Amino acid sequence: MVEFERVIVEALRRGLSYKEISIDTGLSPTSIWRIQQRLARRLGCARRIQLIAALRGTTSLEIPEESALTRSEREVANLALQGESSVNIARHRGVAVRTIVNQLSSAFHKLGVRSRSELAAFVAVPTPSPQA
Repeated sequence: MVEFERVIVEALRRGLSYKEISIDTGLSPTSIWRIQQRLARRLGCARRIQLIAALRGTTSLEIPEESALTRSEREVANLALQGESSVNIARHRGVAVRTIVNQLSSAFHKLGVRSRSELAAFVAVPTPSPQA
């Protein structure tokens, strides 16, 4: 892995957006996206959220029940962490897409994150390695 890929991996681990990574590295957001796609293929990840989980050393992403979120916000956030789109979540829950967007926005605000990627980085806790 070359140096700029290491920088991008660290930024993805922190949940930064393509634009933020672009500003830090001087590369275009499109270049960042291509590098991320290459990294995802290497790690066998279909979505950016899965890549963030893999980079953080965990396989599951889930909002803990003791979080400050309402039950609905937590359920919607967990579906978003599984890579579901707002449209699919709305269909699954039988509500309007705008309701899902509002619930995600509220969850982001309560957790202090700005995007699904930051949400994934926020909840991705490294899996402890087994002790021999």
